[in-house]
Amino acid sequence: MARGCDFFLNPAALRSAPDGLPEAVHSLAGGAREAAAVIGAWPGYAATPLLSLDTLAGELGLADLFYKDEAGRFGLGSFKALGGAYAVYRVLRAAIAEERGPAHAVDVPGLIAGTHSSVASKITVTCARATTGGPWRGARACSDAGR
Repeated sequence: MARGCDFFLNPAALRSAPDGLPEAVHSLAGGAREAAAVIGAWPGYAATPLLSLDTLAGELGLADLFYKDEAGRFGLGSFKALGGAYAVYRVLRAAIAEERGPAHAVDVPGLIAGTHSSVASKITVTCARATTGGPWRGARACSDAGR
């Protein structure tokens, strides 16, 4: 799992929460934590490896240089693909809450087990894309898993 996120606070931000941080930072941080928790529960999830590029680091005069290898992530080849799959999860969660009530728990194992298939089977996910990029592959993979 990720160790955390660092955020650059724009000093020109106009709206602030009571603690002085821009509201967008609270929203982004909360959304990132939720996404990390959901994605981390998916079967096959593993942190992607950081590969040390010692030779290149030395050539550039750097103490360390690392490459985050996303090639094996869920067979999608990109961390961006997780966004599309996570978006499909959010659509399913909202539809289930609307039909069964907001207190009805929706979790990834339940979705995979078909616990919510009576609701999920009524949903069509349409992916529009300009390229064959990562988010489209992720949404496609997520929607295919629900068939």
